[in-house]
Amino acid sequence: MNEISVRTRPTAAARAQIDLVHAAQQGDLQSLGLLLKTHYAGMYAVACSILGSVPDAEDVCQDAAITAMSRLGDLRDPAAVGPWLKAIVRNNCRMRLRARLPVPVGFPEDSAVMACADDPALYCIATDGRYRRRGVATALTLEALRISREAGHAVATLQASSMGRPVYERMGFTTVSYYRLFQFDPAEEI
Repeated sequence: MNEISVRTRPTAAARAQIDLVHAAQQGDLQSLGLLLKTHYAGMYAVACSILGSVPDAEDVCQDAAITAMSRLGDLRDPAAVGPWLKAIVRNNCRMRLRARLPVPVGFPEDSAVMACADDPALYCIATDGRYRRRGVATALTLEALRISREAGHAVATLQASSMGRPVYERMGFTTVSYYRLFQFDPAEEI
């Protein structure tokens, strides 16, 4: 069997990117800035998909930019700068996940697990934005349900925000009603 080798020429955009990489490797900060700006959206998407937290993703991308500045000379294939930057982001995400402190789990002070008649009810279960998408609300709710079951309760009600609703539906809760929440401010004139 004969093998045919085909060499293709880089497109004008690819050639321009390769030129930017070479210039950045020679110390041109404007070229480095343009490279990072060009690839930031992809780097950020990778970080968000791994970490699920906007502040963490932004931090990881900033760390990746610093790493890229110091290690750009190590890049062997200038045409692969995009995947190389994303690999740095993935590695930084892994390091951040390994270094994370344990998430505090417990019921916030303003939360309440209420036992009314035969039905326990959960109110104001909230997850700090830094800990969302990590199963904290699920763990809190499941623990409250376990305690309620041990106390002999067969039914539980839950107040959920629109953000938390999918979490609780996956746990088996069903929507039985909707309500509107109003707040009275005594300082306002009537």
